[in-house]
Amino acid sequence: FLLGFAALLQTVAVIYGLVLLGRRQGATAGWLFLLGAMASMLAWRVFVLVKVVLPPFFNPTIAIWGSTCMVAAMYFFGREVTLRRKAETERDALLASERAARELAERASKLKDEFLATASHELRTPLSVILTWCSILTSGRASETELRKAVEVIERNARIQARLVDDLLDMTRMVAGNLHLELRTVPIDVPVRAAITSVTPAAQTRGISI
Repeated sequence: FLLGFAALLQTVAVIYGLVLLGRRQGATAGWLFLLGAMASMLAWRVFVLVKVVLPPFFNPTIAIWGSTCMVAAMYFFGREVTLRRKAETERDALLASERAARELAERASKLKDEFLATASHELRTPLSVILTWCSILTSGRASETELRKAVEVIERNARIQARLVDDLLDMTRMVAGNLHLELRTVPIDVPVRAAITSVTPAAQTRGISI
């Protein structure tokens, strides 16, 4: 009874192995060698069950064949596991790279928004000064001294705005790798006095003394 039950189990195992092989679950060579080992065990079990007289070399031959098939099956299954682990590692590395690239793109987009906001503010400042002095000129109540001063301030702020535009173009050259720097000494009082002169009309309009 036990021999018959063992033969039945081995038959089921062989059939199930054929089904898995038909589905091509990977490691085809491993499944083939495993089927060879199970088939040899099934053949030996059937011969013993039906009490067939076997030649002396049959048992060693079937044992060597089954053991060889089992070792080969383990080798191919192990190689399949190694390949799948390598593929999973590469997939994880790719996902990490894509995540890092997405974070970098989001950071670059945020920096771009901050840069545009800063550039807009810097461009608006000299433009506001120019508009303020233009309103003084068009009011008709400006003295000759104020007229000369207005022309100077408007010209200076126009140059400041032109320089800001040049700075934006320099940013473009910097991104393209074509920016050339010119180093020279700049007196610190010049930009400070220019800034004070630029905001003085707007400050006086609001009653603020500088």
